[in-house]
Amino acid sequence: MTVKHVSRPTWFAKISILALAWAAALTACADELTPDMLMNWAEREYPELFAPTARPTKFATPFTYRFYPATGNYIGVSDGGVYVLGPISNSRLSFVGTLDDFACVAGNIGCAVPSAPTITSVTAHDRSAIIRFDAPTSRGSSPIMRYDASCASGFNSIGVATGTQSPITVTGLINGRTYSCIVTAVNQQGISAPSYVVQVVPAVPLSFRPTRIKLTSDFNDYIGGGRTYEYTKANAQISIGGSGNQLSVDVNGDESWFAEFVLPAGQSTWQPGTYTGLTRWPFHDSEKGGLSWSGEGRGCNTLTGSITVTSATYNDGSLDSIEMSFVQNCEGGSSALRGTISWGANDPTQLPGPVIPVPGNLWQAPTSAVPALGNYVYLQSDLGDYIGGGQSYLYTSLQGTWSATGLSVAVDDWNATFVPMLGKALEVGYYSGLERYPFHNPINGGLNWSGNGRGCNTLAGWFTIDELTVTQGQLQHIVMRFEQHCEGANAALRGQIRWSRP
Repeated sequence: MTVKHVSRPTWFAKISILALAWAAALTACADELTPDMLMNWAEREYPELFAPTARPTKFATPFTYRFYPATGNYIGVSDGGVYVLGPISNSRLSFVGTLDDFACVAGNIGCAVPSAPTITSVTAHDRSAIIRFDAPTSRGSSPIMRYDASCASGFNSIGVATGTQSPITVTGLINGRTYSCIVTAVNQQGISAPSYVVQVVPAVPLSFRPTRIKLTSDFNDYIGGGRTYEYTKANAQISIGGSGNQLSVDVNGDESWFAEFVLPAGQSTWQPGTYTGLTRWPFHDSEKGGLSWSGEGRGCNTLTGSITVTSATYNDGSLDSIEMSFVQNCEGGSSALRGTISWGANDPTQLPGPVIPVPGNLWQAPTSAVPALGNYVYLQSDLGDYIGGGQSYLYTSLQGTWSATGLSVAVDDWNATFVPMLGKALEVGYYSGLERYPFHNPINGGLNWSGNGRGCNTLAGWFTIDELTVTQGQLQHIVMRFEQHCEGANAALRGQIRWSRP
């Protein structure tokens, strides 16, 4: 056997897989696999590669080998290594394993399953569990093909999953039920002993809890004005975060609020408990802690209050979830603002989009009032509407700036802006419950039509996008309508716009 060079070409993976998959075993008993036993087995299992069979064993230092003229392949052993040469290896001498690697499948010698894996952690999730584990200390007599993970609760609720490495997620579990989880390793010879049992109770992780803030204001409480407010990420932009013993809260919705909560000095993380004797942040006694909830142009000069933390979790040192409440009394008064805060870093709340299809009962310009073709802006102002002065206007040329997150229109002495919901692109649909841009609730979107020296301090309204064509980020065509009411008046300014790129 002439040796030119040794390499592992692309077919090596195929040969190795075949070697591991060979399942037939010799009945002869021996302490170790010999070259003749290996080659007899290879002829028997793969005659298409090694034919004709029963070829004589030859020796050419350092190889013990056989040559198969029908296929042109060699198989040989040198210093415990198994090699092939010929068409099977693109005429390159190639190593495919050791005699020990083939001992079990080719000679039924030293066959062993892997040792047991070791579970390092089991993390509860919604109707599932994530199992992390270390590989066995011994793979047995052949490589590990897969791992099987299972979680059982009695005999009626069992989840099973497989994978080639850690972690493995077992699904199909029932929240609130206790499961016992194990992992086994599987090689060609069989299944390992199971790992030690680790228990888990599937549940929605606290970090996935929806964010919810509720404020309840007593009569005569200056900050909340005696009202109740409720916010989620579906109706307000909410930001909660901080570091150490300080937590900041920002709410930007129909109202805007800002809050700071500070635990006593020396406490570096948020822990369940009640903290009393607090005064106004940032002028508080650091040994006791402080707080301040303000907004809508109102804040306390002095205050007293308390914080109660129900739960708090961390992930890699960062706050992951918190549930807490607070009480705040301004200027020494007995009337209080009370609040509850529930927050998860992975809040799954989906932001709303426009209503589709557009409702059919919304205002639209009379057909006789607008051109059949071409670009235009048509305005119709009710008697008593401050912006339009009770008149109608038609313009057939306009300028505008468009992006996915907003549309600005300029025509004559008018200027207008239309923006979609937070995190959304402008799209066909009905946008309602809007306030004056840029002081609008970002979750809903906003609009503002002003000009000729007139504008709304506050407004309520809607707009629709009836047709929209965008190509490679450029607006090509739009048809839209809007309605706005200034200062809560019934009188409205309504408009319709059609524009196509020339």
